[in-house]
Amino acid sequence: MRWATVRVHVAPEELYAAHAQMRLRARARADSEIKQLRVAQAVAYRDQLRTDPTLLLAQLLLESPGAVNEETIGIVPIVAAQVAKFAPGAAWVQTAHLLEEWYRKLKPDAKQFVIERLCSALTEFEGEAAAQRLKEIHGLPSPSVEPLP
Repeated sequence: MRWATVRVHVAPEELYAAHAQMRLRARARADSEIKQLRVAQAVAYRDQLRTDPTLLLAQLLLESPGAVNEETIGIVPIVAAQVAKFAPGAAWVQTAHLLEEWYRKLKPDAKQFVIERLCSALTEFEGEAAAQRLKEIHGLPSPSVEPLP
């Protein structure tokens, strides 16, 4: 036998029910894919916020600039702190924020003293390059090495 013809006779109600079930399955698959996409987008957004929490403010300014006021700007650091809690290395992010807040209030000579002490500690634990970079960031002169006579 090379070919055959098969004819199936179905009641219209059964055909309608079968089509309805196929539509439901297709819609369920599409809904599932949309949910997976939303989760993937949320994860990507979370990871971006971990890297740079100021993206939240940028997004607010782009999507609804009229809604940005002093209150929303005040909320951004709170959101950033909450996001940072769950970021890899979160303890260091929080430590950096605490140090920055404290350091900002110091007098210039106290700031220089703190940076010099940090550089000394870094150098003591084989962090010469980091100490040099820290001095460059804060505009402190590097110690000049004078040749011996």
